[in-house]
Amino acid sequence: MTDGYGNQRGLSVGELMVALLLASFLTMGMVYIFTSNSDTFRLNEASARVQESGRMAMDILGRAIRNAGYWGCMDPPENLTCPDGGDGDQPFSCMLNNNVEDIDSMFTTLGGDDNVGGSNGFGAVAGSDVIRFGGVQGNALLTATTQTPVNSATIFSGQNPQALVNDGDILIISNCQAADVFQVSNTRNNGFTVNTGTGSPGNDRQNQSAYSQGAKFFRPSRVAYYIRDDDGRRSLAFNTLDMQADGNGTVGQYSTSREEELVSNIWGMQIQYGRDTSGDGSVDQWSDPGSASDAQQALAVRYSFLVRSRNEDVVEEPQTYCYPGWLDCESNPGLRTTAGDRHLYRVYTSVSTLRNRVGG
Repeated sequence: MTDGYGNQRGLSVGELMVALLLASFLTMGMVYIFTSNSDTFRLNEASARVQESGRMAMDILGRAIRNAGYWGCMDPPENLTCPDGGDGDQPFSCMLNNNVEDIDSMFTTLGGDDNVGGSNGFGAVAGSDVIRFGGVQGNALLTATTQTPVNSATIFSGQNPQALVNDGDILIISNCQAADVFQVSNTRNNGFTVNTGTGSPGNDRQNQSAYSQGAKFFRPSRVAYYIRDDDGRRSLAFNTLDMQADGNGTVGQYSTSREEELVSNIWGMQIQYGRDTSGDGSVDQWSDPGSASDAQQALAVRYSFLVRSRNEDVVEEPQTYCYPGWLDCESNPGLRTTAGDRHLYRVYTSVSTLRNRVGG
């Protein structure tokens, strides 16, 4: 009986080549599927992160715009200077020395700068807009239980404020009929000393109105938003005008120690004011920030963010996008921008009203 296995001599060269060819096709197919799935995953991940960053930035700035100009029950005039007071039935007085940067602009609801240069007081990237909002920090800090007479060197709270206020802090006292902005010279167990000629900026005068029981104490606030650079990566950041003497900066000035990153991967921000130039209570003109008079006419702000993915090589070829979002790129394709890299870009644009100006 013949053993058939004895005649087996292995695969021929032709058979081996066919097997290798088939294996190569199979491997190439698997590599293509893996690469395609990997690219799709990276694109989807980048798209999700870009969308998240865009939505967060829109929500943060939208809230800031809507809350701008909230001063409790008392609005300062837009042209309030230090020291100075408002006119009419609702005087709003500034007791501070006017020898420190940004004290006057502290009391404006809205301000901004268009396409700042590389050297600016905030550390914003060149080309970014800067927008600033004024108001008070939320609800009242204290409620007075004791009367304060006019032209007094002491403003009484009637309760011990020392756990809430430091010497040198800037505060507002208001009773809805008058208001005074002052710097605390010394905290007492029942109020504040407001000496003139001491401190920075210090007080130039005493309080200009009498305040009875029930007057409220607030912290004024001035916040700037802009795009900053951090080792080649950009983000939406904000910086607060220093109102507290806590050792982290100079009272009355912006400080890098108070700068905070809000949302990463925000590559650009552009702002425009929606102005009421006719006095009919509706927006009839849009303009770039920079003019104080334009800011006083603004009833709304529109804002556009350019968001960029963290990683490059996400898209197959450089994108073309329309930024800022209010440009008419359909009628004029020349307004579109082509990226110089393969990051994923998205543009987010919206409009928010200044509720404390439109009354709603």
